Amino acid sequence: CAKVNQAGFLKRTIGRWAFDLANQEDDSLVKKMMHPIADKIVYSQLREALGGNLKVVISGGAALHPHLYHFFLDIGVPLYEGWGLTEAATVSCNRRDDIQIGSVGVPFDGMSVKVSEQGELLVNGPIVMQGYYKNEEATRESFTEDGWLRTGDKGSKDKEGHVSILGRLKEMYKTSTGEWIAPVPIEQELCKAPLIDMAMVVGDGKKFASAIIFPDFEVLQTLKKHHDQEDVSDEEFLASGFIKHEMDRLLYNLNKHLNHWEELHGYRFVAKPPTIGGGELTPTMKIRREVIYKKYRQLIDSMYVEEAA
Repeated sequence: CAKVNQAGFLKRTIGRWAFDLANQEDDSLVKKMMHPIADKIVYSQLREALGGNLKVVISGGAALHPHLYHFFLDIGVPLYEGWGLTEAATVSCNRRDDIQIGSVGVPFDGMSVKVSEQGELLVNGPIVMQGYYKNEEATRESFTEDGWLRTGDKGSKDKEGHVSILGRLKEMYKTSTGEWIAPVPIEQELCKAPLIDMAMVVGDGKKFASAIIFPDFEVLQTLKKHHDQEDVSDEEFLASGFIKHEMDRLLYNLNKHLNHWEELHGYRFVAKPPTIGGGELTPTMKIRREVIYKKYRQLIDSMYVEEAA
């Protein structure tokens, strides 16, 4: 994408058109007609840059955003999202002839997955561990009384057996009105906005949800330049009327697709990128929620001033 933006006018125009086409999730007639052209001119070069002979690409470890999944499939990358854990290896995966975007596929032969009353995914099968080495207490806590492994993941399973992950149970929180919120899907939607690099939804024990947002600083500098605000600090620009207008529009469109108790009613920008060294990120670049919550406690509390009063 960066190379496309830096290319000459003709290549840049064609490249952006092809990327926009791949980013369309609806398979319209126009898209079906134009796709072979985009594939020959642009997508084939993207695949060549990845080696040119990809057979299978497996995604796992963290949720793959559905929009990104659509994009990779559209440009011809044979991507299959799967799910597993150390205690049970790989449990399920999308298949070549059965890809359901938004799910991690159906369980492999011999593996069984069910959903508990609390919404936790439980696993059973021959590759599930027998227990933790010399730790009977941890082993006992990790299994149900009838021998199913507790995965700690909240999820669902449809009639065809496709498993979907909604997030980690320990990441979910309950509002003061008693409603449970899964933050990850909301955070993924927020991060589709070019200005947002990372986001963390908060609101445990509060009346409403809000978000701590880490901007994409490259996009931020581009916007400052475009608005002749290069001499203004990042903090000032993020507090400007332009950014407020864009964020209000983003939250309005996002909230339309959420349950009323999941709607975001506040946000605060952090004008400093999260880092591994600073403790905000894990070595695999995941947000450490407890660290960010403690580090930016005052910023979070500022969104709930009226509630505290």
